[in-house]
Amino acid sequence: MFTGFRVSDVSQLGPQHRHKDMFKLRLFKNCNRNPYDIEIAIHPILEAVLAMHKVTDLTYIATEFGKPFSIRV
Repeated sequence: MFTGFRVSDVSQLGPQHRHKDMFKLRLFKNCNRNPYDIEIAIHPILEAVLAMHKVTDLTYIATEFGKPFSIRV
C-alpha cells in the first residue's frame, strides 16, 4: 500500500484515521517532542483496494497471525 507515509505511520493506520476521503493522523516521528498532525487525500486506487478488503481490526496492516503489524522502536 503506497500512501506517502513512513512504515512507522502506516503500521498504525486504520479505519479510525479515515474521515471521508482523507486520512488524518499524528505522525510517529517526534510524537513525544513536537507532535505533527497530517491530513492526506486517499488516492482512488487505494480507495478501491481498501473497499475490497474486510476490516477486522484497528489497523489495515496485520501479520499472517492476525496481529497488528508492529515496528521496532
